[in-house]
Amino acid sequence: MCFLIETKVKVADREITCYKAVEKKNAKMVLSALRSYPYVKDIMQPMIRFSLRKFDYSQVVDFGYHSWSTTKYGANAEFVIPVGSKYYYNEKFEEYTSDCIKFKRLI
Repeated sequence: MCFLIETKVKVADREITCYKAVEKKNAKMVLSALRSYPYVKDIMQPMIRFSLRKFDYSQVVDFGYHSWSTTKYGANAEFVIPVGSKYYYNEKFEEYTSDCIKFKRLI
């Protein structure tokens, strides 16, 4: 999944609440909806190095943890982007991509 960059990379100065669509596996683990990536509750995921590439007249990020700033797109889990994490935000699609993320709870 790629993410269109419309702004410069930011660094989280506080925990940023975000949301994802997941499948519940058990009481402490969920799987991402698209790639079945496992997230364990309250465990920081490994940091991902962003991979940027040109796309027409803009750039996209191919790797990163994708999430939304709202639940209106079918999200059923709350995550946080931890303090100090690098992230991009696409205001038009209310979407983040970050280099680190942590699963907090199902909603």
